[in-house]
Amino acid sequence: MIPSINSVIKKDIDGKWISQTLKLNNNQIEDISTLPIVVYELLGDTSNLTWLDLSCNNIPSIPNVNCSLFLLSILAQSFSSLKRLKIIYMHGNKIATFQEVIKLRQLPKLTKLTLHGNPIEKEKVILYVSSQRQPVITVVPFF
Repeated sequence: MIPSINSVIKKDIDGKWISQTLKLNNNQIEDISTLPIVVYELLGDTSNLTWLDLSCNNIPSIPNVNCSLFLLSILAQSFSSLKRLKIIYMHGNKIATFQEVIKLRQLPKLTKLTLHGNPIEKEKVILYVSSQRQPVITVVPFF
């Protein structure tokens, strides 16, 4: 007997998914400015979200993290709802400058960020992500 999908996938009492991972890859997404609202609508309690896959879309920019968190807080979530993200896959998009990537500095748990397959690859710099006590995203010239 195959279990029904409803018995395998857990939902909270409001009918929203209970998950640590959200995969939105390969969807031709071009704008993620309303991502916190989408996350809230799907997951409700976003405090458990640790892995976000936005790879292989058409995303050219990353919204300001504080602004996005503020939008989410309006929806009755804590101000730090998305701050538990540890992994963000952004490879295969249209990120062209490190000014976009630096916006992710405010995610205190971020330990893995993929950016290969973006125009940013042409820049001769190394991006360093550290999660020791205070996470740091640093751009280092590469010769």
